[in-house]
Amino acid sequence: MRRPLLWVADHPIVAVVLTFALTLVLAAQTPRLRIDESAEGLMVERDPAREFYEQARKRFGSDNLTVVLVKADDVFTPAVLGAVRRLSDGLERVAGVSRVESLTTTKNIKGEGDALNTDPLVGAAIPTAPAELARLRADALGSRVLVGNLVAADGRATALVVYADARTGETGFNRRFTAEVDALVARETRPGLTIYQFGAPMTKATYAQYLKADQRTIIPLSTVVLIVTLFLAVRVLQGVVIPVVTAVVSIVWSLGLMAVTGIPLTILTAIIPSLMLAIGFTEDVHMISEYHHRLEHGDDKLTALRTMLGESAMPILVTTATTVLGFGSLITTDITMLIQFGYASAMALTANYVVTMLLLPPMLRWWAVPRRLRRVALVDESPPGGIPRLMQRLGEFNLRWRVPILVAWGALTLASLAGWLTLRVNTDLISFFPERSARSYASPAGPARSFSRSTPSFSPRSNSGGGVFRSMTRSGGGGSRSGGGGGGGRRR
Repeated sequence: MRRPLLWVADHPIVAVVLTFALTLVLAAQTPRLRIDESAEGLMVERDPAREFYEQARKRFGSDNLTVVLVKADDVFTPAVLGAVRRLSDGLERVAGVSRVESLTTTKNIKGEGDALNTDPLVGAAIPTAPAELARLRADALGSRVLVGNLVAADGRATALVVYADARTGETGFNRRFTAEVDALVARETRPGLTIYQFGAPMTKATYAQYLKADQRTIIPLSTVVLIVTLFLAVRVLQGVVIPVVTAVVSIVWSLGLMAVTGIPLTILTAIIPSLMLAIGFTEDVHMISEYHHRLEHGDDKLTALRTMLGESAMPILVTTATTVLGFGSLITTDITMLIQFGYASAMALTANYVVTMLLLPPMLRWWAVPRRLRRVALVDESPPGGIPRLMQRLGEFNLRWRVPILVAWGALTLASLAGWLTLRVNTDLISFFPERSARSYASPAGPARSFSRSTPSFSPRSNSGGGVFRSMTRSGGGGSRSGGGGGGGRRR
């Protein structure tokens, strides 16, 4: 690797133009980067349970469910039933919806003598006569199928269960669907009528919003931390600017490569930009430090640069290769999200190495030698600066107390190995949300779970949704924002 690096130092304009061109090409690909909001990536790819799940979806249809919960003092009134019908009709017109189950779309299946009545529970016209409403109430609350599934036993809440799935090739389904349902809910909300939306599409859409917001926060914050750390450590402007520039370009390359290869942004791959900032600058610091060391010993700029490149080429290549292989080993797992992270991190770290080798030599060659490094004659060979002195004292402390340190290290290692037994696996999508967000609704059965996990049932006998439905019909339900797979929701 010595010759390529020396070639870059001798042809800086070509190297910078090549880097700039590749950066533009990869930056143009970043809009294609998609966000995967689902939890399916946490499933084992070749697990028989996953194969059974996929077969069940093909046979019985989508499990991407949304529930619109309508609360009132009495749902068996013309006003509430009219709202339920308008919501049902509006939801059926939303693109991607296959069916809607509600009080105004369900059948009133019951035996009448020797016959089986399958007439609709609510006819073409919403009843207004007290006798008709009383009959409707008696039929609904007398049905073991409807109570706990579409209507609460006390008649103060009713649910609209919406089955929907993305159209072929549609990438923004969850966001679009959630917004359209919100619009329908907003039109029907009025005093005395409270309406919630909760379910898998809203969970995923909200999760995607948090993921994007984190990127807008974490990347700038990581950059500031990197700049402050480098300034305190090296106290030379080029030692701050060059690592930041290579890190930012590496992030662009990484995201562009993810878009080109089809690797989505997930809860794991979203940390790639921060990973570049945290790990990617180490090569720059090592090479700049060695370059400064050569300058302090009297080498001219070009000699110091070429000597540094020749001596650093192999160590930097080896350390980068081992890091890439370490992260790349994740592709041998069976978990989709880890495989994606393995590929993405390996590509990103490789891109960071290439960017550093293409940009650092030209920037050092064009940058004037810092004033304090111009042919410094060293009288005292002791390490300069606060951090080197601190590291020297730390090394002396470690040598003096090496036996107690080894004993403590062994004890901590054993304790860590014992801690493996207490590790737990968490694949709950709801837990991805911030603790203070209105992400789930606590029920007697515990936090609500995503509908995609089980067949939706609000029956008191059901553990999957009964507790959620009972709890929400008794109180205020979810907040204005939610990750509500089973109980969280957006309230209107």
